[in-house]
Amino acid sequence: PQRGDPRARAVILRGLSPWSRDTRTLSAVAAGRARLEEARAALLGMAEDERRADPNAVREALSALPARP
Repeated sequence: PQRGDPRARAVILRGLSPWSRDTRTLSAVAAGRARLEEARAALLGMAEDERRADPNAVREALSALPARP
């Protein structure tokens, strides 16, 4: 089940792909706090390239997502 405001979720997900590394990092943090499962693929991609976002923020965001069955 999805939680939260759909518009807020969409803004967070859009923030994972802009040009600015800082914006992507902030969106990664927000995705983790909101536990957005649909952000997992983008976060995993960021985890492979520290130029895309702060690696610590991405790790924390991934660890906040619900465990996969």
